Amino acid sequence: MMEQSNSMEQGQGRTKDSHRSSKAKRRARVVISYVLTYLLALTFTMIFLLIGIYAGVFNDSVILDRLHKSNYYQSIHKIITDNVESIILPTGLEVSVLEDVITMDAVYIGSKNTIEGALKGNIVVSDTKAIENKLAENIKAYATEKGIVYGEEQEEGMASLCKAVAAEYSRMLDFPFIQYYTKYKAIYHKIFMVGVPSLLLMAAVIIGVLLGIQRFKHKGLRFVAYGLLASIIMITVLPMILLISGAYQKLNVSPRYFYDFMVSYLKWDITVFLYIGGVGFALFAGILLLINTLKRRSN
Repeated sequence: MMEQSNSMEQGQGRTKDSHRSSKAKRRARVVISYVLTYLLALTFTMIFLLIGIYAGVFNDSVILDRLHKSNYYQSIHKIITDNVESIILPTGLEVSVLEDVITMDAVYIGSKNTIEGALKGNIVVSDTKAIENKLAENIKAYATEKGIVYGEEQEEGMASLCKAVAAEYSRMLDFPFIQYYTKYKAIYHKIFMVGVPSLLLMAAVIIGVLLGIQRFKHKGLRFVAYGLLASIIMITVLPMILLISGAYQKLNVSPRYFYDFMVSYLKWDITVFLYIGGVGFALFAGILLLINTLKRRSN
């Protein structure tokens, strides 16, 4: 009897030890799962951040689109017109000699070509011959109308004036922002090409571990969903605050055409993260559906 009693006590002891061991393992599994979920959330956030910057800040199409939508070309045309008028007036000529010399179409095409070339790393030199020829033609017509006789000295002065107007036109076509943009874009491209694949690999490893340490796959996917949802919140809350508050509009930059461009540019750069958040939320919804399906199969 005593032997049976001792045997039963030993069995109960082993059962208690096994239960405690099993409970400790479950607790450790939960702790590890939450730590991995936190790391996964950070990894997803970094991936979304890198993609958002690539699609927004360092996107040539966005630059060109924002220039158009901020009326950049119209603003440049007006400034060029005002500047060349300031060049013409001290000579005693009337501003009528500038008629059809620097048109909106010429500014748009010239500026767009210069900027597109700079985005590709090329230096585009604008052909100003047509502008010089048109201005010279208008000045001669003006002189004939006013009965002014042009000699060699006047011809030299007219040529010098035409070159000054053409030089001002070429100067205003340049957009210095692009020089800095292309420089930092090249640096970021290297970071992006290394960072995104590395982070995707890290995310895959973390997801694999989360699925591997859980008895049921749907429980592992639940932690993946937690991490994804946390990253969506982190990547969208600040952009929403910035857009609602309009903080991105409080820039201290000039001239006005550059301010308008920057506000439009920054608005898209911020908005792109909301689109990424929307894609992330769609993935989150898909994972929830998959969890529900696997849970039903396991029951």
